[in-house]
Amino acid sequence: MDADFHFHEWAFLARTDAEAFERRRARLLEAFLSESAQRRPALESLQREIDRQRAAAASPEEAVAAISGMMCNSFCTLVGELRELRSELKRLDCLGDAVGASESGGSRPATGVPGEAIRSDRRLMSRC
Repeated sequence: MDADFHFHEWAFLARTDAEAFERRRARLLEAFLSESAQRRPALESLQREIDRQRAAAASPEEAVAAISGMMCNSFCTLVGELRELRSELKRLDCLGDAVGASESGGSRPATGVPGEAIRSDRRLMSRC
């Protein structure tokens, strides 16, 4: 993977030689995919969808908006999964508290929800 990404160089190449830009982009994407053996099929699928969005867009701005929408949808899916996981963790913690209380013959101190250290940005989560 090219660690020396220079935005202005890429922008200039895109403005002055679109074919060279696309060749360089394809090489960089292939290098990245080669380093991502286990995730390669999923990443290739995502890249195909990104390329479809770019091809269907009437302008670069429209392409960016479509791809940004894809990212937002993906983020919202992750937020939903995180909410489900938290709910299940709370349920399991309550079950653990009940088992601990019955085993000790009394009440077990609250331990909190497993994974409690993972905090969410409520502002971002509220968008989904």
